[in-house]
Amino acid sequence: MDFRNEQPLSDRASVPRHTGGMDETDLELLARYDRDKTEDAFAELVRRHVDRIYSAASEWFTINTWPKM
Repeated sequence: MDFRNEQPLSDRASVPRHTGGMDETDLELLARYDRDKTEDAFAELVRRHVDRIYSAASEWFTINTWPKM
């Protein structure tokens, strides 16, 4: 997929400013990170999805580093 022409998340969703709670949805965290570039929003997304991130990175590394046959 080509995401270069996508609108920023903050333009696609009406997202309230950060309230400091852990009850933000993933979309709200993404929008906050997109809008404000806040590290805590990105860190919370990574914390929530670390297993998926690790799995995808591990699979990518395995596919791209094994010798081609």
